[in-house]
Amino acid sequence: MKILADDIKFHINNLAKITETNHPFTRLVFTNTYEEGRKYIKNHFLNLGLNVIYDDFANMLAIKKGKSNECIIIGSHSDTVASGGRFDGVLGVVSAMVIATALKDIQLDKTLIFCDYLGEEPNYFGLSCVGSRGMSGNLSKEQLDIKVNDTKLSDMIIKSGGNKSFRTFNELGIGKLIESYELHIEQGNMLESLNTKIGIVNKIVGISRFNVEFKGLSNHAGTTAMHLRKDALLNSSKFIVWLNDKAIEYSKQAYTVATVGACSVMPNAANVISNSVKISIDLRSEDDLIRINFIKEIEEKLKDLDANYKLVSDSNATPADDLIIKNLKQTADELQVSNIIMPSGAGHDSAFIAKIASMGMIFIPSKNGLSHHPDEESSFEDAAIGTQIILNNILRSGYEK
Repeated sequence: MKILADDIKFHINNLAKITETNHPFTRLVFTNTYEEGRKYIKNHFLNLGLNVIYDDFANMLAIKKGKSNECIIIGSHSDTVASGGRFDGVLGVVSAMVIATALKDIQLDKTLIFCDYLGEEPNYFGLSCVGSRGMSGNLSKEQLDIKVNDTKLSDMIIKSGGNKSFRTFNELGIGKLIESYELHIEQGNMLESLNTKIGIVNKIVGISRFNVEFKGLSNHAGTTAMHLRKDALLNSSKFIVWLNDKAIEYSKQAYTVATVGACSVMPNAANVISNSVKISIDLRSEDDLIRINFIKEIEEKLKDLDANYKLVSDSNATPADDLIIKNLKQTADELQVSNIIMPSGAGHDSAFIAKIASMGMIFIPSKNGLSHHPDEESSFEDAAIGTQIILNNILRSGYEK
């Protein structure tokens, strides 16, 4: 059975129409627009005769019952960032929709779960991957109790179809989750630069984040001699250059990136020396030892610069399953599709699902490496190839008893 690019294009374009007016492409979690998009997805699965439910964390699950209670889950997320793209996350959900259609009249030994995970993108509660965290038992009571404008995250999950019992997948009675597959755009330019169709993910990077403040002394910009200044912005700039150079150095050993993505300067006046600069640091690596060593060097450097800092989050890299990697590559080779094994520099729902099931993930190229942007683009033909590889792999795995 052949996956057609036009089938993927049809659903991608239909979902792209479901967006906030004048802000394409926007479907923020917990909004009416988001629910409208989910209704489109749900109706597709219902029309295939599948049982569609929401689990306790409001993940949408379309269930194709097999002969056993061993479950394979396929999917991604349909929420977007503000003014995001048509493909990020949505492609993985559409891939699940198309696979479900292809298997409409086929029963496998294993039960298939086609999934739209709740709220993968960061939201106003300050948390990403809400549904997959919950499904895998990695959403804490403290996180559920996060409150914004007198509303708890748990309240919004329940409003979106969840249940206050907050049971994990394996507590629902559907079956035991054994494998997970997700198709995603790369959101980078590695595949395009190598003229390669498919990336088979071997790891999802570990991520560490810091908040840092450099302190200085405000003074007159015209009357304070250069050698008498205590300039917070100058110190922060030196650190940022050092961080960039150090990341380049580490990246020669394993995929490693470091980013200062937020910066605030006080008092932020043209004729006043800065007395405070606050920055964020986002550090990622596929190698946990490198990330840990990098953290130690960052902390030593910040101490030398007399900066205040806090490590606000820290997570290890998540490996994909070795056998699934091997099988996905074998399938791609059988289809004579160019492929590489590569890490994911972005976080994904699969990182949490990997805590309870064997995980596999496939990337297709992103045009110009662009994502989280209205001009985000990928080839529908590449999307069909990626979907075909997952389908063929599911057929291989799903028939095994």
